[in-house]
Amino acid sequence: WNRLVPHLASRHRVIRLDLRGHGRSPGAAEQCSIEQWAADVNALAARHAPGKPILVGHSLGSRIVAEAASQAPDNVGGLILLDGSRPSIGVQASAAENGEATGRATMKRMSLFDTLVGPYADESVRAEVRASASPMAKTLFPAIGACLAQWDQLRAEQALSGLPADMPVLAIQSTYHDRFTPRRSITDLNESTPFLDYLRRVRPQVEIRIVPCTGHFNMIEKPAEVAALTLDFIKRGAQRRAAEHREEADAAQRGHHAR
Repeated sequence: WNRLVPHLASRHRVIRLDLRGHGRSPGAAEQCSIEQWAADVNALAARHAPGKPILVGHSLGSRIVAEAASQAPDNVGGLILLDGSRPSIGVQASAAENGEATGRATMKRMSLFDTLVGPYADESVRAEVRASASPMAKTLFPAIGACLAQWDQLRAEQALSGLPADMPVLAIQSTYHDRFTPRRSITDLNESTPFLDYLRRVRPQVEIRIVPCTGHFNMIEKPAEVAALTLDFIKRGAQRRAAEHREEADAAQRGHHAR
């Protein structure tokens, strides 16, 4: 988040945290789950960010903020999901086009790092991504993968579709990923992904913005662009709330005159 925060902090208060098992936060595998991480986010927000903050989550974090909003919908002002995915889903066209065996072979030839960072990042971005991976989190990869898959299957739809209809959700997407296709950067602004199609189905009100020719870590690679989309989302939300308050005040005034 080091590259994104300066673009936001001059206008808004920004709070970052190390999740359990990440950075300098301790956390054994049995303490790490989407639900527990979400509860931690809500506890931190209740203490340090009252007034319905916007929750921003990247990748795994997009699931965590969705779960946090589901747990405490009255305390969240909106969600921003940065390059989320749901790798268990896909379409048969992908298998037919790419060949499942070919896709698996390609994934074996490419390192996880290469598929995540993508071909457009410069060396400074690659170095920052490498440095951001904490040794503690690496030991939790199996547990993280298991709880991620479980949440996707058992909780994702309920959490997202159950959010209040007026809670704004913005998905900022940079890569395509499904169970047949190794992760790749989106190059067409009009392209969709299985995850975005899923979001449109379970959350028809979702707003989607594509940041093309960018790897998975779009907030590191394109911080100014991600920040601009974030600031616009916050601004429009504030304008919408102000209009709602004016309408409520006008209605109250009309009711007073009627009496």
